Amino acid sequence: MDVEEFWRGVAPPVGVHRQHLHGALLDAVGAKIRMGATVSALEQGGGQVAVTFSDGATASYGFVVGADGVHSTVRGLLFGRSETRPSSLTAAAWRFVTANDMGIDCWTVWASPGALLLAVPIDDNRSYHFASLLRDHPGRATDPSVLIGATDAFCEPARRIVAQALERGDPIHHSPVEDVRQAPYGRGRVLLIGDAAHAMAPAMAQGAALAMEDALVLADLLAAGPSWDKATKLFGQRRRPRIAWVQQHTDRQAKLANLPPLTRRISGKLVGARLWQNSFAPLRDPY
Repeated sequence: MDVEEFWRGVAPPVGVHRQHLHGALLDAVGAKIRMGATVSALEQGGGQVAVTFSDGATASYGFVVGADGVHSTVRGLLFGRSETRPSSLTAAAWRFVTANDMGIDCWTVWASPGALLLAVPIDDNRSYHFASLLRDHPGRATDPSVLIGATDAFCEPARRIVAQALERGDPIHHSPVEDVRQAPYGRGRVLLIGDAAHAMAPAMAQGAALAMEDALVLADLLAAGPSWDKATKLFGQRRRPRIAWVQQHTDRQAKLANLPPLTRRISGKLVGARLWQNSFAPLRDPY
């Protein structure tokens, strides 16, 4: 796919390492950040939210945002539960960044009967990788050496990417891949955004994008004031259609990835490009 041409007129696609994104956000936040404390209790009343932290400290706020990820503590406190479910793509995955010795210059995906390997360039020297065993694969383990067997059916460059990451001892993160389908996104003056509200498999690579859109939409709503009591409801009305679209098309792409190998190969050639363009086309419009 010519992604530069697809996004022309919107913004050019770029690769950013998560650490650099964190650094940029920290530099721009302009507020005190308190580390090493989590939320242990919430109580709403009188236009305020009383928060108790894990270190025993308490404070009151006009609005509380739970942007605390897939296993959100705020979601559990707000709704009495914090359920997740295995993603439609795969139950677990490995993620790692390694030297871009293969010269990866675009989104590249390899698929075998038992596994998927995604490579995305971050810059001229490094590439990001997402590797997973498909649902019908009999073996899953946290040991990254399992990847060697799972990628045997790949072409030589893909096998080399995995082998070199293991040989170099590059950090390889293994974790479940889970979905969150929360409805509603909040209650009163407490709102969930990002993965805390709508985590999904990275089939469309929209997790960080949706989270940042959430933050911008919420900032607009709060700035419009004067009452924040309706902000949670208005946020849901504005965001749910876009998020539901990404969830729907994430599931479609996951379904394609999990088809029997021959069917997947034929389907990918026939509808892959059209599916990709149809999935992303509405996201060209402003959030």
